[in-house]
Amino acid sequence: GGDGATAAHLGAVAPEHAAETVVRLLAALAERGPTARARDMVGAEGADPFRAAISGILIEAPTPAARPAAEPVGVHALGNGRYAVGIGLPFGYADGSMLKEVMEISRQAKAEGVRPAPGRSLLVIGIGADAARSLATEAAHTGFVVDPGDSRRRIIACPGAPICSSAQIPARTLAPTLAAAIAAHPGTVHVSGCAKRCASRGPTTFTVIGRDGRCDLFVEDKPAGTVAVEELSQSIARIAAGREVAHD
Repeated sequence: GGDGATAAHLGAVAPEHAAETVVRLLAALAERGPTARARDMVGAEGADPFRAAISGILIEAPTPAARPAAEPVGVHALGNGRYAVGIGLPFGYADGSMLKEVMEISRQAKAEGVRPAPGRSLLVIGIGADAARSLATEAAHTGFVVDPGDSRRRIIACPGAPICSSAQIPARTLAPTLAAAIAAHPGTVHVSGCAKRCASRGPTTFTVIGRDGRCDLFVEDKPAGTVAVEELSQSIARIAAGREVAHD
């Protein structure tokens, strides 16, 4: 029901029970219906239903100490004189052709491997300094995020329509224009194709909820009206710039 800082801690399980634990926890959530969210379930019922779901394999353990989040995106020096390059998936997503391309440029750079990293990113590890810079440039041309300050990282988008049958707006398709709309301004945008608010990682400056083909807009979680899909990015840009926006 959250991230490393906010989620309800249940305890621990032995490695051989990891897959079974996931299945049991998902089953407990599924019992609440297709619109249930773990976040809401914990808020309403606490963590006990989840603990009950894995009784018998749950091991009581202290809550892990919180630690600052690492920044995966960028070029990182390793302890052996080699480098790692962190590249972000734009809006948390990459298709097969993008992944194939990054694997090819990693091979050309003679990388030791490619590993998943936090924040929906990949780490290409074990390459030289010149190769690291070249790989970052090529990854950017392919469409990956290589700059930690890239405004695409401040957009949280669910798959949206037509990928998700519940979605009522094309959330992921809107993401690039929303990133451009806030590029010169601070703030984050969560765009969800429906009222379930999927993909959210917590409070955001702007929240967009798809409803009947239009966008319900919230600023700091306060209603700011409803706008047409084609007007959404302009509306957010005006608000971000401190100007009033007309809405119905």
